[in-house]
Amino acid sequence: MKLSRHDPEKVFHLLMLALLFLLAAVPASAFPPVAWSRNGFYEVSEKVGNDGISENFYPAGESSARWTERVLVRKLDGVSDKSLNELMEKLRVDYAADCAMSNSIDMQQGQKFGGIDALHVWFCYREKTGDQGRLEFAKLVRNGQSVYLMVAGGHVRAYSENSIPKEVERQNRWIEAVGRFVVCSKLTQMQCVPGEALFGRTPIIAPTEKEQAEIALAVSRGKALYNQDYLAWHGTDFAVAKGMQQKAGKGMGFIAIPTEGRAGTFYLVSKGADDQPQADSFIAAQDGKFSVGPHLEALPDAVAIRLKALKTARQAEFSMCSDALNTAVIQHENGSDWWVYMMSATKKFEEVWIGGHARVHVSADGAKILSVTPSTKACLSFDAALLRSGNRNNVNPITQILTETPNEYHVMQSLTHAVPIMVVTDAGVWRVSGDKIDKFSTDTDSAKK
Repeated sequence: MKLSRHDPEKVFHLLMLALLFLLAAVPASAFPPVAWSRNGFYEVSEKVGNDGISENFYPAGESSARWTERVLVRKLDGVSDKSLNELMEKLRVDYAADCAMSNSIDMQQGQKFGGIDALHVWFCYREKTGDQGRLEFAKLVRNGQSVYLMVAGGHVRAYSENSIPKEVERQNRWIEAVGRFVVCSKLTQMQCVPGEALFGRTPIIAPTEKEQAEIALAVSRGKALYNQDYLAWHGTDFAVAKGMQQKAGKGMGFIAIPTEGRAGTFYLVSKGADDQPQADSFIAAQDGKFSVGPHLEALPDAVAIRLKALKTARQAEFSMCSDALNTAVIQHENGSDWWVYMMSATKKFEEVWIGGHARVHVSADGAKILSVTPSTKACLSFDAALLRSGNRNNVNPITQILTETPNEYHVMQSLTHAVPIMVVTDAGVWRVSGDKIDKFSTDTDSAKK
C-alpha cells in the first residue's frame, strides 16, 4: 500500500468553478430569473434601462460607440404569449435594420425544448455603411411569464451566404456565452446564486431541524477524519525520519487511532513471519510530539478489526479522482459498525480534493460491505492559498448536489487547511469554518438592511 499524506500547509482544493457573475439580484428573491457565467474577456458593461436585467458587455477598451465583439442581454416586455421562434425572427429583423442583407438559422431546427428555449444564428452579411458584417448567436429563454434575450457575436469582414467567415476562437467564445445563459430554477445552478450570500453579506439564518441533525453528523465525522488524518501524516513523517518506513513488498497499510487532543497511536502494518501482520507503533503525546512505541508481533484487537474493515472496504466499487489514496477508519454512530473512508489525495502543493471520496459502511465484524456513499458526482479541487488571500474574486463556492448540507469532507478540509469553504446546495448557501457551519439567507433584500 502506498502511503500518502497532506502537507500541513497545503490548501484546500476544489474544482475551481469560475466565479459567478449575476446579471441582477431581483429584490426579495432567492435568485434572479436568468443569469450567465460572465467570461472575463468581457470586462466592460453598460446598463440598459432600469429593469435590473438588460445590459451590454464588451471587451476591454470597447463600448457601444465602437466595438468588435459584444454580448447583449435584454428582458422583453409584452411578449409572454408569443412563440419563441416567431419572436426570434421578429427580433432578428429589428436587430438587422442597419444591414444591407441578413438571414438566420434555427440551431434547434424548430425544437422548442418545452417552450422555454430558442437558439438562432443571425447573419448580417454587410452593414449599410462600411465594409463589415456581423455574425451573432441569439438565445431566447422563458421564465414564467417573462422572456429574456441574449445576443453574443461580433463584427467580421463583409461576406455572403456562401462565404461565412470562420473565426473559430471568437465563435467558440460566443457559443459559450449563450450556452451559459440559463433560466434560474435552483441554487445549485452556480450562475444563479446571489453574490451577496456567497460573500457572506446576507444574514445567518437558522437551519431546519433536519439540517441541524445532518450538520451535527458532518461536524462529528469531519473532526474524526481530521484528527485521524493529522495523526497519520505526522506519524508517517516521524517514521520516515527514523528510517522505519515499511519495506518494499511487505507493507499492509497503516492504522491511526487518535485519543485526545493530538494524542494517539500510529501503526505501520507489515507482513511478518508466515506473512502474518505485525506493526511498528508510534505514540503521539497530547502536544503532538512522537516517540517510537513497541514493535508488535501480533496486532491488538483494536488494530486488527480496523485493518480487516479497511481490507473489506477496498473490495467496494467506488470512483477516485487521483492515483494517491488516503484512508481512515472510524467508529459508526451505532457503536459497533465501521465507517471506512477512501479519499482521493494529491501530492501537489496547495491542491485539495473535495470530490472523489467514498464512505463505506462495513459491518461490526469487519467482514461485510453494507453500503457505499460517494462524496460527489464529479472531481472537485481548489487552491487554499487563494482562499487565504482574502480576495473576494477568489471565492470558490462548491456545489453539493448529493446532500442538502455540507458534509464531513468540507469540515475535514477546512480544519486541515484553515480556510473557510462556501458550499451551495439546493437547500441554501453555507459557510464551513473549521467545525462551525453557518447557513446564509438567499434573500437579496436582506443584504441591504
